[in-house]
Amino acid sequence: MHNIFITDEDGGVRNVSFNYLLWFQPSLGAMILTENSLSILLDARYFWNTDNIDKNIVYKRLWKQIEIHYLLLKWDIVESIMYALWDSSTLISIENSLTYSYVEKFQKLSNNIAIIQPYFLEQRITKQDDEIKNIKRAIKIIWKVYRQLEKLNTSWDIVWRTEMQIRQYIISKIFEFGGSWESFEAIVAYGPNSAIPHHRAWETIIAEWVLLIDMWALYNWYCSDFSRTFWVWKKSWKTYSKFSKIYAIVQKAHDDAIAGIKLWNTTASVDKIARDSIQQAGYGELFIHSTGHWVWLDVHEVPWVSPKSEHLIEKHMVFTVEPWIYIPWEFWVRIEDIIIVS
Repeated sequence: MHNIFITDEDGGVRNVSFNYLLWFQPSLGAMILTENSLSILLDARYFWNTDNIDKNIVYKRLWKQIEIHYLLLKWDIVESIMYALWDSSTLISIENSLTYSYVEKFQKLSNNIAIIQPYFLEQRITKQDDEIKNIKRAIKIIWKVYRQLEKLNTSWDIVWRTEMQIRQYIISKIFEFGGSWESFEAIVAYGPNSAIPHHRAWETIIAEWVLLIDMWALYNWYCSDFSRTFWVWKKSWKTYSKFSKIYAIVQKAHDDAIAGIKLWNTTASVDKIARDSIQQAGYGELFIHSTGHWVWLDVHEVPWVSPKSEHLIEKHMVFTVEPWIYIPWEFWVRIEDIIIVS
């Protein structure tokens, strides 16, 4: 069996297996993994990166030592892979994240194609020591950014700025504190915009109301994920008392869920603690989302911390706890932290 990994961002394919094994992300490339070897196919723009590949990391990720070969892509990526394989009768496994156009090309050149779940899916559910170190650093960076936002809010310097200006501020602080970029586009959502899922920051001016911040920092390709909901400026509006009440309910659900994380319990049990807490407060019908998700080289990873997730909690699992209450057309209160199980 040959397991094939492709990345082609022009073709809409981004495969984090390259970061996982090779520590860099080409926009065009392929890997062929067999029982005894790893063949890395890169176009000329990225071939120099092969000098920096740490074989020890590759061995560590695969749990064994194998031969590593470097090949130059010279034409169509699928044809290059088939040429490197030589034997088209061998079973070829490609991940289900591949676009249909690529699947179709493989099927035209071979009758022996298997579509599989991401090859490293099980391995990435628990993290290795070096991955934990990178994730912790990404978390520390985003916490430093949060402290700066707290200061802006306490001093009222956040008032009269736009959502976009705050997002620019977040990005600048991520760089200042040693991050390499956002893991995902930061959500800065003021007032009713906070009730829009995945709102994109724009020129809305921030004044007296609710401000939702959902932000991510990237460090050595590894992600953090962090959300807080602020009340901005004066607390004279009657909306503040409603916000304050709901915030306290979400905070309790968040804290209870974290306290309930125990080794060998299921992730569904964590979701249940948060969901029951909000349900008992009378807002269960407004918690219409899973309690969390895994974090890795992508900010949103499977599995989910949800009612249907039966994964047992193990050491070195990394996932979010982010209960929330969504008030349509008013605001959205969410408190999110990353949990590293030790």
